[in-house]
Amino acid sequence: MKRSLLVATVLVTALVLLGGWTWAEGETPLQSAPPAAEAKPSEPLKPTVTWGDYKYTFYNVVPSSDIDPQSVIMNWETPSSYNVDWSGANYCHFYIKIEWPENLRPWDYMPLQLIVHTPSRAYHQFGKDCSNASFLWRRYCRYPSIIGNTTYVIFTMDTQGAPIDPNTAWLEVNGVLEVWDWNRMSLLYYPSIERNLNWYRYGSTYDSITRLAEIPLWEILYGVNQ
Repeated sequence: MKRSLLVATVLVTALVLLGGWTWAEGETPLQSAPPAAEAKPSEPLKPTVTWGDYKYTFYNVVPSSDIDPQSVIMNWETPSSYNVDWSGANYCHFYIKIEWPENLRPWDYMPLQLIVHTPSRAYHQFGKDCSNASFLWRRYCRYPSIIGNTTYVIFTMDTQGAPIDPNTAWLEVNGVLEVWDWNRMSLLYYPSIERNLNWYRYGSTYDSITRLAEIPLWEILYGVNQ
């Protein structure tokens, strides 16, 4: 009797151990959670302005001591790295990305006026008839030709050999819009072939100026962290 009870006890214990081992074999072990992806540092943002139908991004500025940058109004070529000289810049070349996201004002050309400032002087665009206007304008340079497209230009400033400190100099960005003013006393004449008379009306246009931004040169060079 005792022997039978002992054998039964041993068998039950073996069955319990065997069942537990089989259950453990079939159980799927818990998977450890994958390590969280390391957040990549965001790229510094370059300054942008929007005026009219266009968005402009100023993504670089390079000084040049070259006497002749081989340009009339816009310098399309990359300035030579041999002439980079902030302490005696004859020119500053601004690299600008122009985007055309929408066409809401097709009859308003709305140029930008760009002027470089140092603490003591201001400098305008290099080229013919640009000593005062300093306009970046789609009538005269290579803008995107299809809505949604992007193009790149180099806008050259005549700095006349001045020392330009990117830590203190800045770029003045103005939006320009041609406005008709009926109250101006100038006359516009319209020839009439039928009656051999000249018809006229009062009024004239002027450029309204909207201050859009004052961008430090160091911000164009290095961007701003988000």
